[in-house]
Amino acid sequence: MSKLYVIGIGGTGSRVLYSLTMLLAAGVPIKADEIIPLIIDTDSNNGNLEDCKTVIKEYNKLHSTFYPFEEAKGDDSFFFRTKIKPPEELNVSGQAYKNLEELLQYNQLNNYSESTKHLIDLFFTKENRKMNLEHGFLGNPNVGSIVLQDVVNTQEFRNFAQAIVPSDRIFIISSIFGGTGAAGFPLLIKLFRDKGESKVSEDGVPNRGSLNEAIIGALTVLPYFEVDIEKYKRRESSINSNTFITKTKAALSYYEQNIAGLVNSFYYIGDYRKSQYTNVEGGTNQRNQAHFIEVASALALVDFMARNPNKTRQEELDRDARNKFYEFGIKENKGNLDFRDLDESNIKYQLREPLTRFTLFSIYMTNFINKSLKDSKLAWSNEIKIDKSFFNTDFYRTLNDFVEKYYYYWLNDLTFEQTGVGQHQRKFHPFNLPIASEVDYQNRAAVKLKADKKALNGIRSDRHATLEKGAIFGKKDIDFDNVMNSIVDRVKEKQTAFNITGAPLFINLVANACNHIYEKHYKG
Repeated sequence: MSKLYVIGIGGTGSRVLYSLTMLLAAGVPIKADEIIPLIIDTDSNNGNLEDCKTVIKEYNKLHSTFYPFEEAKGDDSFFFRTKIKPPEELNVSGQAYKNLEELLQYNQLNNYSESTKHLIDLFFTKENRKMNLEHGFLGNPNVGSIVLQDVVNTQEFRNFAQAIVPSDRIFIISSIFGGTGAAGFPLLIKLFRDKGESKVSEDGVPNRGSLNEAIIGALTVLPYFEVDIEKYKRRESSINSNTFITKTKAALSYYEQNIAGLVNSFYYIGDYRKSQYTNVEGGTNQRNQAHFIEVASALALVDFMARNPNKTRQEELDRDARNKFYEFGIKENKGNLDFRDLDESNIKYQLREPLTRFTLFSIYMTNFINKSLKDSKLAWSNEIKIDKSFFNTDFYRTLNDFVEKYYYYWLNDLTFEQTGVGQHQRKFHPFNLPIASEVDYQNRAAVKLKADKKALNGIRSDRHATLEKGAIFGKKDIDFDNVMNSIVDRVKEKQTAFNITGAPLFINLVANACNHIYEKHYKG
């Protein structure tokens, strides 16, 4: 069984994990049986972190119902297929320390080590030393590098290190222009590759040999957004996005000399068309809208697992595959992207087909199923014995919430533009979502669509569906119920061979219908 440990550091780590969860919900294939997320973020109340944990929790509930046992994952399984464990937090909470001075016992140094105090003054400004650590390191990796040393001494980290076996892989997600990610990534990669000859961890690391030999990938996210600089100038925020590029250049130089040779697959991504976000110093109010950079970043994990899938240790990799570097690019420099703007490689098909199928599935489950299950004469519902009592199940409520409070939000975020708040300079607009009312970011109310059968014909922004020709009335709209009536016997026969009935059988039927509609109306 292949496991992928994904270490998401800081806010960027959580946001990429969020997008990865959406892609896996849609059925984007990844060569891993299980994803095990590990999160490092001293800002334990960060809004993006909370959203990440919540969406994975909801994903897990649905995965368990879709696939009540392993045999349920047949060849025609699509959605929520890959198991994602609840995230472990390898955190040293910033709330544990008032500031860096308290952590280093700075004021006590007068009594016995004046030279040490002068050394601290050399590396840390007064503002650094007195900065409140509750909301992370606010773009100061020099502060983060001190605090995050304690991460390796947490029980959660030791549990992770002990659990690694030769077939497992590790992938680290971090930004290079912030504080937590820029500090945490070099610390971790040096620790993983340390053979005990240095004092990276004085307490020692369990299972050091497996960590040394693990195949490791890493994603470094370069600047792709800016925050309100006026807030910094008014001293209302410590975050100054004008320094992001300078920090990036310095960190890239350090990575080249000290880190690059320790990573087997190293992915770089960023964008000079930067999104505009509000300047929030962490906490529950920091909920940056999802971005295409984070979607592309999530695909780096898919790519990583597809490379040398039969190799279990880095020593088994061919010499030219020991240290590889990758970038992501679009076909044309445009501000509004759709599927046509992705490269004609597997990336295009990794996204286009599963996202189209899952969007069709989502629209059916939120806009059409209610009418269908009220029809007592509908052939497919009578055949698999599903009626309107399905609406009262925990599964339906969880699925509906996942779609309306997370998936639709995520798609809408990718085209983010809100007066007085901010906007993306690079939008990803794969679908035309007929949203019925304004999206409520503050309260995360359910997103309702105003969709009818005609809306399905033009749901994908890069092309309209190919409509089926009718014998008398010309072209016919896409009709889920007709498709499900035509395939229900085949799906039922295949699934009941594994004793799959009830909601899992129903969902499998809908998923197969979405695949049928995609192949007939949207493929190509």
